[in-house]
Amino acid sequence: MSLDILSQQITCLLGHNGAGKTTTMNMITGIYPPSSGKILVNGYDVSTATREARKSIGYCPQENILFNDLSVEQHLQLYAVLKDIPSDKIGSEITRVLTIIRLSDKRHWKSSLLSGGMKRKLSLGIAIIGTTEVLILDEPTSGMDPEARRAIWDVLQHVRREKTILLTTHYMEEADILGDRIAIMSEGVLKCCGSPMFLKKRFGAGYHLRIAKTDNYNKESVDTTLKKYLPDSRLQSEINTEVIYSLESDDRSKQTDKNIFPKLFDELESRKQELGFNSFGITVTTMEDVFLKVGSYEEVDNGKKGSQEKIEKQYKNEDGFKLIQMSVLGLLVKRFHYSRRHWAMLLFQIVIPAVLFILVFLADNSVKSVATEKSKSITLDLQELYGRTIGFYHDLDPTTHDFGAHHYIPNAERHGITANILTKQTDPKDWLLEKSRDFEQYVMKYVLGGAVSNTSGTLRPQIWFNYESTHSLPLSINLMYESLVRQSVLKLKDFTITTIVEPLKSWVFTGSEPLKSWVFTGSGKDKEYYNALIQNMMAAGVSCVLLMPITLPFLAASYLIYPIIERVSKSKALQLMTGLSSAVYWLSNYLFDILNHLLAITLLSLVVYMFDVNQAFFKGWQSGTAFFLLLLAFGLSSISIAYCLSFWFNSSPIGFSLLLVFYLVFGFIVNAIYSGLYLITTAGAALAGPTTPMGTTQEDGFMWLIHAFRLIPIFSLNYGFTKIYMINVNKQLCAKQMDAIRESSGHLWPSNTFPTEWPDQWPSFFPDAPLYNQMTSCKYLNPLILNPAGIGRELIGLTVSALLFIIVLLIIE
Repeated sequence: MSLDILSQQITCLLGHNGAGKTTTMNMITGIYPPSSGKILVNGYDVSTATREARKSIGYCPQENILFNDLSVEQHLQLYAVLKDIPSDKIGSEITRVLTIIRLSDKRHWKSSLLSGGMKRKLSLGIAIIGTTEVLILDEPTSGMDPEARRAIWDVLQHVRREKTILLTTHYMEEADILGDRIAIMSEGVLKCCGSPMFLKKRFGAGYHLRIAKTDNYNKESVDTTLKKYLPDSRLQSEINTEVIYSLESDDRSKQTDKNIFPKLFDELESRKQELGFNSFGITVTTMEDVFLKVGSYEEVDNGKKGSQEKIEKQYKNEDGFKLIQMSVLGLLVKRFHYSRRHWAMLLFQIVIPAVLFILVFLADNSVKSVATEKSKSITLDLQELYGRTIGFYHDLDPTTHDFGAHHYIPNAERHGITANILTKQTDPKDWLLEKSRDFEQYVMKYVLGGAVSNTSGTLRPQIWFNYESTHSLPLSINLMYESLVRQSVLKLKDFTITTIVEPLKSWVFTGSEPLKSWVFTGSGKDKEYYNALIQNMMAAGVSCVLLMPITLPFLAASYLIYPIIERVSKSKALQLMTGLSSAVYWLSNYLFDILNHLLAITLLSLVVYMFDVNQAFFKGWQSGTAFFLLLLAFGLSSISIAYCLSFWFNSSPIGFSLLLVFYLVFGFIVNAIYSGLYLITTAGAALAGPTTPMGTTQEDGFMWLIHAFRLIPIFSLNYGFTKIYMINVNKQLCAKQMDAIRESSGHLWPSNTFPTEWPDQWPSFFPDAPLYNQMTSCKYLNPLILNPAGIGRELIGLTVSALLFIIVLLIIE
């Protein structure tokens, strides 16, 4: 490029996008170094004397670089200081520039409040202010309406008398009006330079005849008529409704003969119907013609000359079901490419839920291992369990006074008990009632007591124990027996009895009639079973209530992102403007998200299957099916809700975050409250005995709460997980009980053949569900049933929720 940009002139630099216009300006201003050669600004080499060259340059970039919180005056004041304008002249200089750019009335407005055209004026004012001699303006009127653009033209015409101006533009009319000289470049190379008149004369195409065709247009007759007057005329372009002829000729004198054009026009006007057109017009060469002509030379030089054949093609418009099918397919392809380019979304949909599921199973194993460790045997020692305690000996009979004073009280002192002797007139119940006013001390300190009566020479011991202190009963028995042995055998003064508590099998046989004498060895006929049941409920509480609610919200919230992006970017509006129906739009998105959800939950199910070593969720095909269907129904409901909520947010990150937080908080709070109440109720029922089938208690007590929240996907999901979990762990518990029965009672029948009927007491030992009232097997409850113990109601709730929110979505649309 070799170009002189002259003072007091406007030089317009034209070129297609990527031609190198902005790069050239960046080299002139010293932002980029030239590949070779020199750039001189007022005699200063930009490469070696950049600072001196820049002092005389004012630059208006293609994009507005403004500070939102600064006013118009503050912008000009800032750049005036940067351009070394004396402080006493800054005010007058700002006023002068504001007058030129016509923003005096917006002097104190913040730039964020200005319109697009006003912002371009301010950017131009920043370039003008100071002792600027050279203005470099990169598309100063881009994005302006015609009125604002004309105002900028007036500003440039005003300052051209004292500035050297180089500007770029894509408006050929603007270049034609403003440009003293016009330079056209392509691919970094200057192609031509000159005044608008010179370029039109040099590259002009003469005149252009435009003819508006009708259906009866006779092309051959028109060609013959034109060549009769202008032999060098040629067809330039043709479309459905218009044809353009170039009347260019090397013999300009012939073309400008005053008799040729009037005769041609008269003949065309008189033969319009015969030749088949409605009207015609003549145009002269414009800068756009020059620009295209130079571009065509470039294409020829580069071997890019295109075909002159008609590019228009007739297409048949589809309708009906075929159109819907094509639209859905096209939208699915679009969603596929979007997902492929935003593969990080898989992190929220698959990776994070999978990792959290693994953590759930690790925590579940930890809770169960802790419960197992707690069941190990312990040695009962009064001082280790309760420390220093308080007891009593009730002196009922004078004949047993020596036993209490010389044997029971000293033995109690050896075990860390401060023993009180209560007289026969003192009622122990009244004495203990008085001590129980301080309940905490009563439970921890008043653990045991004793008394011995003499009936006809026979000693009859009585045991007192604190029901609130877990091991009070065996400790009180030990103390009494030790004291009796020491009284009977005086030589055994150091005699002690050590009691060890070990987990007992639930069932033993006593008596001689196998079918009549089954008893439970725990304290309470069903206590050990229900202790194990409550331990499993606690494990379910940790796994299903505390951890499960954090696994799937990431997947559910991710379905909100794409609808928000499509709506905010106006992509959805553009698709609807092309004729796409809202129903087809949402149908295609729903289909894609369902397919995506199926892929995600399939992979998640595989992860759960591999890590579910305790078979808490995948015990048999029915549990696996229930688990998968629950995830699928959760997806149907979550996608519908996400689509409806997408209208509330204008930022996809904010919408995703808020929906995620809602699911997490709702999942924790509601499930924790419900499960806590359920655990309390069931535990109370367990202590009272299994009088009702499993699930009836909570169904009766919290029916309103369940039905209110079943439409919320995260609640139904977690509630369904809890049911599947409890069904499977109770199945395992039942199997362990059956093993214990066989081990304890196998000797009662030959070859371990068990009876086919239950003992009379047996049905009350187990709840009706999920255990089965048969001696030899446990019933496995199908999780898919509709009763309160199954997840059928949760599946129905999720499906109804999905349909309900789809209807809401259609109403919104």
